[in-house]
Amino acid sequence: MDANIPSRENAHLKARLAEVQEANRRLEGILRASQRERFGKSSEKLSPDQFNLPLEDAELAQGVLEAAQEKAEAALARAQGEEPRKPARNRGHLPRVERVIEPASTLCPCGCSEMARIGEDVSERLDVIPAQFQVLVTRRPRYACRRCSQAVVQAHAPEHVVPGGLPTERLIAWIIISKFGDHLPFYRQAGIFERQGLHLDRGTFGNWAGRACFHLMPVIDHMKVHLRAADRIFVDETRFIDDGTLELDTNPVENQIRPIALTRKNALFAGNEIGAENWAMLASLVATCKLSGVNPVGYLADTLRAILDGHPRSRIDDLMSWCYDQAS
Repeated sequence: MDANIPSRENAHLKARLAEVQEANRRLEGILRASQRERFGKSSEKLSPDQFNLPLEDAELAQGVLEAAQEKAEAALARAQGEEPRKPARNRGHLPRVERVIEPASTLCPCGCSEMARIGEDVSERLDVIPAQFQVLVTRRPRYACRRCSQAVVQAHAPEHVVPGGLPTERLIAWIIISKFGDHLPFYRQAGIFERQGLHLDRGTFGNWAGRACFHLMPVIDHMKVHLRAADRIFVDETRFIDDGTLELDTNPVENQIRPIALTRKNALFAGNEIGAENWAMLASLVATCKLSGVNPVGYLADTLRAILDGHPRSRIDDLMSWCYDQAS
């Protein structure tokens, strides 16, 4: 064994320790600045722009610390003959695409025979497939009796949000969530479609979303019924002084309406009064999905499909987001 290996490893560890200590000093400085901004005098407070810049550095520094810690733990585990610690898995619901990397040769160096497989090492990494568009082709075969030729049978064409139009209900739901959940105005979405070779303008998206809003009106109206029947709705007029069971603040509502300002800034205008009302209704649906912990794209797509298929008004409760079964 090379006698210089321990000294090289020590020098490397010292250099790594210095990097971690420097990152830690930067984090401490950022924390002190944050405390001054939150608790200090007005003259000492940072502007939002000034505050956001060091936060970006904090995220970078945190990444350095985590990477250094992971590398140190893995090296220590190898030195002690243990398996490195693996992060907790929370991706069991995702599909798996496996690849097997075989060695260049499995012949024994002694030349006696092929080696036998005795085990394997498995690692998992999170990958992404950028948004892919596809065309759903619906075929409705016609059947007739070859003997009498008097009857022809064919399945009925399903109803759609846009009769005879291009989009599926899931595509419309995705466009709605992109604007009212992810704050992407229609013109920016049109640019995303353009990169995929699909030439659609913002007016088309607005028309599709408006049609969906019309079909979703029974659900929205029923949400209003639930809202008015609640014992509290977290508005500024809540008389919490007269009722000790009521919260002192309106944070549950404030947290949900805060993102609306970002969508308003990105889109600039609602267009007109009706457009603003539709905006409020769709944004309320998206926020309710978030509170219910359901996938809003899946919920909107399935709810639109159910309404178009004739879901009875007497069972409108089944279409509320808090009753939605994502596994169905």
